[in-house]
Amino acid sequence: MDDLDSIFSNLKINSDNPSDNQDAAKYLEEINVALKTNETTSKWLDELRNDYGSVIDEELNKLISHNKDDFSNPPGDDAVALRYSVVEMIAKRCLRIEIQIRKDEFQAADAFALVKLINSHKAYYADKENMVGFRYVANCLAIKGKIQEIKKKMVKDATQVSASALKGLLNTLNECSTSIPHQVGVFAIKQYFAGNLLKGVCHDFQLRIIRNLIRMDPENLEWRFCLYSVLRFKKAASKSFGTPSQEEIDVIVEAMDKRYAMFDARICLGYAFCLAEILKSSGKFVPIKYGRKVFHRESDVLECIRAKVDDVLAIDPTSVRSNIDVAKIYSSILPYAHRDTAFAMVCVRRALLFNPNSSKANHRMAVLSISTNSPSAALEYLKKAVENDARNVFATVDLLKVYMENIPVHKAEIKEILLDPAHKIGKHYTEMLILNAVYSSSNGNDEKSVDLLIEAMNTDAKCVDSLERLHSTFKRFNWVDYNSFSKRIKDTVELRLALCGRSERDVLTKILKSLRHSNTYGSHRQQSKPGRGKYEDFYNRSYGSQQSGYNRGSRPGSSGKFDYEGFKKSYGSY
Repeated sequence: MDDLDSIFSNLKINSDNPSDNQDAAKYLEEINVALKTNETTSKWLDELRNDYGSVIDEELNKLISHNKDDFSNPPGDDAVALRYSVVEMIAKRCLRIEIQIRKDEFQAADAFALVKLINSHKAYYADKENMVGFRYVANCLAIKGKIQEIKKKMVKDATQVSASALKGLLNTLNECSTSIPHQVGVFAIKQYFAGNLLKGVCHDFQLRIIRNLIRMDPENLEWRFCLYSVLRFKKAASKSFGTPSQEEIDVIVEAMDKRYAMFDARICLGYAFCLAEILKSSGKFVPIKYGRKVFHRESDVLECIRAKVDDVLAIDPTSVRSNIDVAKIYSSILPYAHRDTAFAMVCVRRALLFNPNSSKANHRMAVLSISTNSPSAALEYLKKAVENDARNVFATVDLLKVYMENIPVHKAEIKEILLDPAHKIGKHYTEMLILNAVYSSSNGNDEKSVDLLIEAMNTDAKCVDSLERLHSTFKRFNWVDYNSFSKRIKDTVELRLALCGRSERDVLTKILKSLRHSNTYGSHRQQSKPGRGKYEDFYNRSYGSQQSGYNRGSRPGSSGKFDYEGFKKSYGSY
């Protein structure tokens, strides 16, 4: 498609020929139809509205209320994250222009600025098709707004437009709408929009788009990894943890069989991640069929995972995402007996070496410190995680938990977090209410504590799971005696049960049962999860005097060797 300058200059050409003017009106109408039916924001915004209704309107209202894009210090941890941030900003601006057109408030300057933004950030796109598609969407929006202006002027001032210019524009639109690169690019921006702007809202919409992308562009590994990721996000959103679905397995295995997949860190990582999840969920080991491979021994599965991890670290050694996900495999995904927290920490230290201000890497290091019974050592990492990205609510929640280890010292910081209005929305709100309940009880206000627990239950009945885990949270973060807290809350709840109405009685009864169950939750979990104690205990049981396994040289299929011991000597104390 031509540059907007040339498109708009042609549309300004006037004609005095009456028949030419009739043709112009005809082409204007055909252009209007073409813009309504093609795969740009008009069509898919209406699709989303039809599928998800008021949820989309709420998200769009939030978008409209923030008129400026703060991109001076993007939150991206590395090149991949930065790229997603740029795409998110482009998607937002596209939507704003669409909304301006619908409100009859179109400004051509906004469209020019959008195209300039896309051109100036083209280095962040891995695929040329994305650039083609983004520019196509931006140009279509600009044309739509301009045509709207022309129609108004034709009615008001009898302004005439060249029919030949409009005919050429119509031909360009029709050609682009059937071009594979343009279609791929438009689908790409739709999928990124759905994923980045509507997090957790429209997974099915994303899946439809990505499957279309794979059909049109089957050799592009980006879309296959996106499909695998969205399937995982959808599973997590439905709280269906455990064994990967058969579609997840098929998608990542098929992607691994593609040419050049062995050089794509994301595909290698997804392959290892999925296999580790299967091993963890299988309990007592049984042979695992994984694509064309069949693993008859647990050691063969672990060897395959190690080989793919080595590939990831050789291909993409500086990526925060790669290092964090490898750390996640060896600290939380594999069965307890095969975890390696020491190696996981080395991976995160490497991420911090290249990206010291990464919120995700600092938070992951804090999580690993907490898992080794050192919550106080996590404090500085958590502060840095929140400081560098206030949107990292997971880090904020963990920071609050660490502060609550010593409430008298951190009372001001705890209050600041609990009173922050930003935490009164979103999926973490109920967890904040429960933590506030613990804090209130520690200050002697058990009545307020029970009120907060009731509010948490009324907000989300599933928070009963968090209450049942409260005993282990006390133990993990070295809080005050759980039994003392539990007894005071039970006594307060039992007094209320004698005086309350039926609706409140149901909620109070659930709270009481949850607290009773939580007393046995920690000990039951310890017994049912082998290798759960201190890291040193199961590390010694698993490996004995054997070294970690990451300094034994390259594995079959590995494109390089990760020198675990060498890196630990150089950066172990980072």
